[in-house]
Amino acid sequence: MANHGHSGTRSSHRRQGDDFLYVGNDGFKTVTAKGSGPAEFPFATDSPGTSELNTELKDGVLKINGSYKDFDAFPLFSQGEKTIDPNAKILNGSDPVSLINGFLKVPKDVEGNPLSGTHLHFSPAGDARGNFADATVVRFLTNTPTDAKSGKVSGEFELTPTEQAAFLAGDLYANLHTNVNGDGDNRAGFPTGENRINFNKNIIQFV
Repeated sequence: MANHGHSGTRSSHRRQGDDFLYVGNDGFKTVTAKGSGPAEFPFATDSPGTSELNTELKDGVLKINGSYKDFDAFPLFSQGEKTIDPNAKILNGSDPVSLINGFLKVPKDVEGNPLSGTHLHFSPAGDARGNFADATVVRFLTNTPTDAKSGKVSGEFELTPTEQAAFLAGDLYANLHTNVNGDGDNRAGFPTGENRINFNKNIIQFV
């Protein structure tokens, strides 16, 4: 009877997703993840911008550092703005006012990191649900422009076991949203995302 009860408890935990088995700090390695405008999913852009992010997951803490260049505009919210640039391209058909208000409703993430236009998202790798794919914001990264077209990205987050499992499964990505034209060429940004950087199985490799 005791064994049956123990099995029932384990099954209950398993259903709740509490049986995450961490592979250890040395069980995997990561390589540089790269993004570009044309690779944005699900909305392809015509931006020449590119980005690179390096990741490290150790003892449940995820560190992200990288940079971007040749962007069409400043990262969303990096100029203290609370409106969409009238020349920005909104690729999913959203109303500009509703779009910005939706972002502003979540001024900080669960760790208290302030709102930024560079988000760490959850979405299953290779998701084929098009425009309505799950794009839950997991954390806000710090995005610091160094000029009108380039900048640095960083973040350090304590991930829950579920979030660690998602990262190791290749189900997290970063999206760099942009907005305000900064170089005077009358070409504003992509508030729905200029670059997507996938942390997929090509980036996270088990050893």
